[in-house]
Amino acid sequence: MDWTLPTPGFAERNNYADVDSESFGHNEWSDRLGERRNEECIRAFGWLSLVVEPVSNEPIVLDVGGLAKSLRNKIVGDVEQRQAFYFSREAMTTAKSLILYDPAYGRDGSAEDCWERYVRVERSGAIEYCEFDRVARFVSLKESDTKPYYVFFYVQLIGTVWVFLQAVKQILGSAGYSAGAKYWVNLIGTKDSILAHFAHTVGKDKKKWTQPFEPGSFGGDLDLSKLRCSDANLQLPFRVVLGSLSDSDLTKIICDCADQLGLAFNHQSEPRCFTYGTQDFPWREFEGRH
Repeated sequence: MDWTLPTPGFAERNNYADVDSESFGHNEWSDRLGERRNEECIRAFGWLSLVVEPVSNEPIVLDVGGLAKSLRNKIVGDVEQRQAFYFSREAMTTAKSLILYDPAYGRDGSAEDCWERYVRVERSGAIEYCEFDRVARFVSLKESDTKPYYVFFYVQLIGTVWVFLQAVKQILGSAGYSAGAKYWVNLIGTKDSILAHFAHTVGKDKKKWTQPFEPGSFGGDLDLSKLRCSDANLQLPFRVVLGSLSDSDLTKIICDCADQLGLAFNHQSEPRCFTYGTQDFPWREFEGRH
């Protein structure tokens, strides 16, 4: 695979070039992410963004209209094992792209200005997936708290990175593309945030991870003041050849991603998104869509 071949430039045009920039990851569509509270859309403090660009000297032209019909509500993967990606139920097309999104509905039915997540597919083959709803949360320990914790969910992040890549392989495969692609795993708005939702399963030596916010978890290894991310945003780049992407290749990407995310949040341990003392991912704890 010749990785010097051109890519469509989608990442640069959509503010994924400078990870230290205040505008990193922000674009017309990602700025709609948020949640409904008392009919008001509270904008997302941060989110997971997955970007894919094919690397090819041959142009790719996806059928946007056909994908709007075939991908809406489509499920890719093993539902029974929870290793599946669920495409959104609402579809919108532009001159050069398809956007599938899940709105955050208010009681009055309004939704267009507030989205839980979306997938954007360009004719060129570039794909962007952004989600706030199930990967990040404002957490207040008391109703009187005026400064909530900004939290990213470790198991949700890693599971989504995993299943989305399988969905990408199918989308690009529908256009006959099976060559190389650049895959960026981005976390926007990580400054002073923490990781939560570690694997709950009992693992090696009958031990399991202590969870943040559990009674007695403060102090020692789970002193949350020491487990905050120091970076404004995170970007983890990967290269994949879609046609030969095996389970072992996927596992390596996931383990690398888990390691790097853990270090970014000052976790000086094995990745806590895996069962304690193992590299077993707890799929039964991963929440897809139903």
